[in-house]
Amino acid sequence: PLVLIDRIFDDVKSDAVITNNEESVIEAVCYLAKLGHTRIAFVRGQKDIYTIKNRLVGYKEGLKKCNIEFREEYLVGEGFEYEDGYEAMQKLIDLPELPTAIISSGGDLVTVGVIKAIMEKELKIPEDISIIAFFDSIYTPILITPLTTISHFRKKIGQEAFQLLMDQINSNVKIPPRVICVDTQFQGRDSTIAPRK
Repeated sequence: PLVLIDRIFDDVKSDAVITNNEESVIEAVCYLAKLGHTRIAFVRGQKDIYTIKNRLVGYKEGLKKCNIEFREEYLVGEGFEYEDGYEAMQKLIDLPELPTAIISSGGDLVTVGVIKAIMEKELKIPEDISIIAFFDSIYTPILITPLTTISHFRKKIGQEAFQLLMDQINSNVKIPPRVICVDTQFQGRDSTIAPRK
């Protein structure tokens, strides 16, 4: 028996529990657009991962939905480590036109790297750059600037995966692969405001 969590592979026929990564990023882009942001960058994380691919689709769809032009130079990031976020943000800082908002898709370590690079340049969150981060860790509400986040219901994901696994174990016949999609939660906090005029 096998249940995949937040992954789907074309060559693996298995049950899976995924999150609505695409829709959650569309929501994040539109939230920033309503605040007045048009220069929205995307720090993606490792680009060949299923979840990151879906988030990137959501980013591009969100821009299109909000009539914001996609800019290749605002798409950065190659991994899931602190250094990856730091280096990605350095690339954005070095651009002639700094983005006014960042969606950090690669997780907590990447987001910490992004924040470190911003602080080193003595830029302020959210006055100079607004940030939305994926995953809602214990530290996000207690930072000097509490982060706006997209969080996963980890308990719900675990429960759904466990049920799928038990169904497979207890069934006398082979069950066709099933995919369950669990919603994310958008939590607005102090790291996102309207851009400076």
